[in-house]
Amino acid sequence: MSADARVAPDVSAPVVPVARVLHPDAMPVYAPAHHVNTHNRRIVGPDTVGARHMEVLLGTIAPGGQGLPHAHPGLEQAGIVLGGSAESTLGGQTRTLQAGDVDFIPKHVFHSARVLGSVPLELLVIYAPPYLESPSARTSMQGAAAGDAAAEAPPALALPAVGTRACAPGQAVRSEPLVDAQRAGARHLRIDHLCVAEHAACAMPVLPGAERLLILRDGAAGITSGGVQTSAAAGDWVFVPDGAACTLQADAAALDAILVTARSVPAEFD
Repeated sequence: MSADARVAPDVSAPVVPVARVLHPDAMPVYAPAHHVNTHNRRIVGPDTVGARHMEVLLGTIAPGGQGLPHAHPGLEQAGIVLGGSAESTLGGQTRTLQAGDVDFIPKHVFHSARVLGSVPLELLVIYAPPYLESPSARTSMQGAAAGDAAAEAPPALALPAVGTRACAPGQAVRSEPLVDAQRAGARHLRIDHLCVAEHAACAMPVLPGAERLLILRDGAAGITSGGVQTSAAAGDWVFVPDGAACTLQADAAALDAILVTARSVPAEFD
């Protein structure tokens, strides 16, 4: 073989999935269907990171704006209010949501929302399986049966303020479920509040048939996944695809994050 000969890469070698650090502010803005004065940024989805089990976006509804009544027959939805307040109607029940509230919307349940006051509503919206504004995943309130409109909805839950539920002395990792089968009847989604003590490590092994998303609220961490090392800080998102493992190594301060786990096959949550 000559000195300048080249060896062709082995294209048959499997690609090892790895976690990716995402920066939400870099994503473009779009106006979603069934909403008024609303702008979203889709951070995680089939069209952004190749997600197959979840879709996660940041939404802003301006004062006077609203989400019109609609339902999702084939997926579950969760909303986490980041700022502002809204009147939410879910399954015929109306309630007020403030920053930190977590609203879970089951399949088939009609829901709507309108902004209260003069401050825009900022929220994190999670779908499982992915939605992508597909008309087949949405139904108009005008065609709803009375039983659908009055379906029982789970109560609103609350996300702890940053740093209020840190790890106990000697505890490396604290995970507190917010949305799961027991608390909300969720079959596709699980949402946890995650804390990792300073300088501690949190190992996330491969979870077949599921994708995970870490939304860092405070602190910073080194990320190791598939032999690749990177870092993330407050405001960053870490997407862990199906088949990937990930280890978080907290920095000199405790790490506070929201952990979203999603599956397309609901039976696997049982």
